Amino acid sequence: MHKKIRYSIMCGLTAATVVLSPVTASFAHSLEHDLTDEIHIEIGSEGPEVLALKEALILLGYELDQENDYFDEETEEIVKLLQELNELEITGTVDEEFFLFILNEVEQLIEDASADDENEPVGEASENNSENSLEDANQQEGINEKEATPSEESTEQEQALHDDAAENQEPAQETSEENSPEELLEEATEQTSVQALADDVLQQGDRDPRVIDLKIHLEIMGFKVSNTPNEYFGPVTTTKVKEFQGAYNLEVTGKADAITLSTLSELANGPLQQGMYRADAVDLKINLEKIGYAVSSNPNTYFGPITARQLKAFQSAYGLTADGIVNTETLITLQYAVDNRLSLGMNDPRVIDLKVQLEIVGFRVSNNPNGNYGPITAAKVSEFQAEYGLRVTGIADPLTQDRLNELATVPLEQGMYRADVVDLKINLEKIGYAVSSNPTTYYGPMTASQVRAFQSAYGLTADGIADKETIEKLQDAVANRLYLGINDTRVIDLKKNLEVLGFQVSSNPNGNYGPITESMVKEFQANYGLRVTGIADPLTQNRLDELANGPLQQGMYRADVVDLKLKLAKAGYGVSTNPTIFFGSMTASQVRAFQENYGLPVTGIADQPTLQKLQEVIAASSKTFFIEGKTSFGHGVGMTQNGAYGMAQQGKTYEEILTYYYTGVTVGTDSRYTDGEIRVGLTLETPSVTVSNTSLYSVEDRETGEVLLSNATTSTEISYDEGTFTIKIGNKTVTTENGVKLSGGTFLYKNNRYKGDFHFVPSHSNFEMMDVVNYVDVETYLQGVVPYEMYVSWGEIEAFKAQAIASRTYAWRNINSFRSRTFDVYDSVRSQVYNGIPQGLYNNSIVNQAIVETKDIVIKYGNTLIDAVYSASASGHTVNSEDVWPNSVPYLRGKPDPYDQSSYTRVSWDYTFDLNDLSNMAAFKGNGKGRIIDLEFQTRNDRLYGVTVIFENGMETMTASAFRSAVGTTNLRSTIMTITEVNNQK
Repeated sequence: MHKKIRYSIMCGLTAATVVLSPVTASFAHSLEHDLTDEIHIEIGSEGPEVLALKEALILLGYELDQENDYFDEETEEIVKLLQELNELEITGTVDEEFFLFILNEVEQLIEDASADDENEPVGEASENNSENSLEDANQQEGINEKEATPSEESTEQEQALHDDAAENQEPAQETSEENSPEELLEEATEQTSVQALADDVLQQGDRDPRVIDLKIHLEIMGFKVSNTPNEYFGPVTTTKVKEFQGAYNLEVTGKADAITLSTLSELANGPLQQGMYRADAVDLKINLEKIGYAVSSNPNTYFGPITARQLKAFQSAYGLTADGIVNTETLITLQYAVDNRLSLGMNDPRVIDLKVQLEIVGFRVSNNPNGNYGPITAAKVSEFQAEYGLRVTGIADPLTQDRLNELATVPLEQGMYRADVVDLKINLEKIGYAVSSNPTTYYGPMTASQVRAFQSAYGLTADGIADKETIEKLQDAVANRLYLGINDTRVIDLKKNLEVLGFQVSSNPNGNYGPITESMVKEFQANYGLRVTGIADPLTQNRLDELANGPLQQGMYRADVVDLKLKLAKAGYGVSTNPTIFFGSMTASQVRAFQENYGLPVTGIADQPTLQKLQEVIAASSKTFFIEGKTSFGHGVGMTQNGAYGMAQQGKTYEEILTYYYTGVTVGTDSRYTDGEIRVGLTLETPSVTVSNTSLYSVEDRETGEVLLSNATTSTEISYDEGTFTIKIGNKTVTTENGVKLSGGTFLYKNNRYKGDFHFVPSHSNFEMMDVVNYVDVETYLQGVVPYEMYVSWGEIEAFKAQAIASRTYAWRNINSFRSRTFDVYDSVRSQVYNGIPQGLYNNSIVNQAIVETKDIVIKYGNTLIDAVYSASASGHTVNSEDVWPNSVPYLRGKPDPYDQSSYTRVSWDYTFDLNDLSNMAAFKGNGKGRIIDLEFQTRNDRLYGVTVIFENGMETMTASAFRSAVGTTNLRSTIMTITEVNNQK
C-alpha cells in the first residue's frame, strides 16, 4: 500500500515561534516524497527522505549536519536517543511507522507554539514596546540555539518579553523625570548584574562575561543554550541550568551559584565522556579509527554511546579501566597505539620485520618483503588477528605487533612455519639427526622426533620443542663435532683415542677425517651403545676420551702401558723384556697377580688404587730425582735486559744496573771514546744492490776520492763482477775497480733509512762478491740499536740508559778490532740489532733522551773497555763467561738475577725419574757395568754442567748435553734446572 504525503518544512522566525505548517505558496522550503510500507532508513541510506528526517529532528531540538542527505552514525545516535526517550525499541533505524511518529511530534510542537502565541501575556507596555522587548530578548539569548526545542525557545522568548515588561514597570519614585523607559531598563539590568557579581551567583537577568563561559560549558555537557553565546542570562539559560542541576543531583534553582559553576567547569574541562560536545572528541574519534575502532566516517564533536562503546573496547584491549572516560592514561595509551601502528598505505622499515614475522607464524606475504604495507599485508594481518583472537582490523597496532613478535620468537615446535626451522634441520643433520635432504621452514613430526632423540641423548627434556637450551646445546654440538672431510688437529687426538681402545685408524695419525676414521667411529659407537652416525659428536668424543684416558685395562693401546709393565717388572711381576703399548692378556694376568698379593680387588684393571700400591712397592727401594727446569732466552752472560728493566722499575740508576751485572767495572766518560765512526755490515757477499736517497747525493771512487756521479737524485744500482764495480743512475753508467762510496742525505736501503755513508767493497771472505757497509757516527748508530734491542714500551729511561751505555761500549770495543774484515759489527744479533734511523714506534723520545744524556759514557774494567755482552734473560741467574765461551772474564761472573720478572724465570717443565728408570734406558743398559746405583750432579748458577753416573761395576762422567741425550731431550728440555732427591716417592 502506498501513501502519498506532501509536506513542507519552513524555518522562519515570527515574534515567538518556529513553525512547521501545511503546504502553501508562502512556505520557504518544501519537499515532496513517496512513502511506502517498505521504507527503511539506516546507516548508509541517502536521499530526500533522509534530508527530511534530519530537518524534522533539528526542529525537535537535535543538532545535526543539515548540509547532506546521508544517514550517518551521528543521525543514528539521535534516532536511538529519541527511541529510548519514547520507550520504543532501540534499533537506530527508521521505518514508515517511526517516520510518521517523528512528523507527528513536529506537528504537536507546532500546535504548542501556536497556543503559546495566542496566550502571550500583555503588560502595561504597548504592543510596540512588547515587540521591542522580545527583539531584545532574542538578541540576548540567541534564538537559533539548536539544543533547545521550539517550545522551549518560545517559552524563553515569552518569559524574556514578560521580564522586560516587568522591568519597565519600576516604581515612579525610583525614576527621574528625565529617564526614558529604555534608560530605566538599562539601569535595572546593571543593578541586577552588580548584585549578582557581589553574590558570586549568576541568575536570570544578569549581564556578565562569565555567562558566556557558563553557556559554553553547558553546551559541552549537552545543555546547549545558543549558537552564539553572549553575556545575558536569559530564561533559556535558566532552564538549561535547571536541567544540568537536576541531572547532577544539585539543588535545582536555575541560578548558577558557586557549586553549580564549579561542578559544571570541572565536568566540562575534565576528561571526555559520553554526552559531551567538545572539539577534542573529533581527534579522539579519528585516533580510534586509526587503530581499528571506527566511530563515524564524518566525526563531529558529540561524544555519543558508540564513541563510548568503542573507547571501552580499546581500554579493555589495552588493559585499562574500561569506563569509557578519556582520562590521561587512556589518551597516552591511545596516542602510543596510533604512533606505533602499521597500516594500509604506509611505507616503513618496520613493515619488513612485520612481514618476516608473519611468514614465520605461517602468514606469508611476499618472497622479498619490503617496507610497503599493501592490501596483501593487511589481509594477512587480518587472518593473523582472527586466528589469535585479536580485533580483526587489518591494522598492525601494538597489541597485534606484540602478539606476533611473541609467537615468532617463541621456541620452535611442531606445526610452526619459520625460517629458522631450516637452520635447525641443517644443524640436526650435521650431528647425525637428519630430517630431510631438502629442509623447509615447516616444523613437522619428523623434525620433532629428531629433536626429541637429540634431547634424550644430551640429557635434556625430550619434549620435541627447540627451546633456548636445546638450540644452544645443538649449536655447541655442531661447533665441536668432527666429521668426514674435516681437517682439524683434534682429529689426531680422536684417532689416538680410537687406537687406545683398539680401533686403529693409522700408525701415523694426522688431522684428516677420512672414510677409515668414519668407519672406526661407527664401530666404536656401535660397540659402546651410541647413535651410529660416523660423526664424532661431543657425546662420542666424551665417551671415547673417558674410556681412552680412564684406567688401563685389557684391549687398550696406550703409551702408559709401557710404564705400567716396567713398574710391574720392578715390583717382580715382569710381563716382557720389550714392553709395548698393548695391554694384553699377559699384562692383565700380572696385574691380577699383583692385586691378589697386595690385598686389592682382583680385576686385572690398572685402576688408581692398583697404581698407587705399585708405586709404593717400587719407591720403597728406589732413589728418585725431581727436576724443575726453565727455558732460556739468550746466552745469559752479563747484563740481562729484563733484569735492567726490573731494576729501573725499582728506582735503580743506570750506574747501579751496570755495576750489578758487570762485576768490578767503572762507568764514566773517556776522551779516547768520543766522536768516532763505526762500520756496520748491512749486506755481505752480494753481487748487486739498489740504494736510493731522500735528497742529492754523490758517488765517489772509494780509493781515489774521485766523484764519479754528482747531484744524484734517483736510485743507484751498484753491481760487482770480476773485480769491477758498475754504477747505474738512470741513463748514466760508470765503472771503477776500486770500492764505491755514496755520501750525502739519508739513504733508503731494504726498507730502512740510514744516515752516514755507504761503502761498497770486495767481500773479505769472498772476493767475487761485495759487502755493503754503513759508515756512521757512533751516537747515530746507537739511535738505530737501542730501540730495537730493548722494548720501547717499557718506558724506563734508566733501563734505556743502561742499554745505550752497554751498546756504546760494545761498539767502541769492536771498532777496528777485526782488521781482516771490511766492517766492525754486524747489523743483527750476531753483534747488535741495527736498523738505521728508527721508524714509527721505535722513534721514541725517551730512548733518544737516554742516548743524549749518556753521550760518551762507557764501561771499563781497569782502564780497558769491557766486552759489554748482554742478553734478554738468564732465567733468573746469569752465568760465567767460560760457561758459554772458552775464556774466563773477571767482570762476566754469574749472579742471581731477582730483578728479571719475565716468563723465562719461571719453571716451565719438570721431570721425575728413579735409578731403575735410568738402568732400563738404552743409553745405560748393556754396557757391562750393571744397574745404576747413584748419580752425582755438577751444577752452578742454576745450571747442570755434568753428571757422574755410578754403576754397580764402575762409573761414567757425562757432560750435561750427553746426559740430556741419554735421558731424552723431551724429558730434560734444557740444562737450566734445579735437582731434588726425593726418597720413597715418584
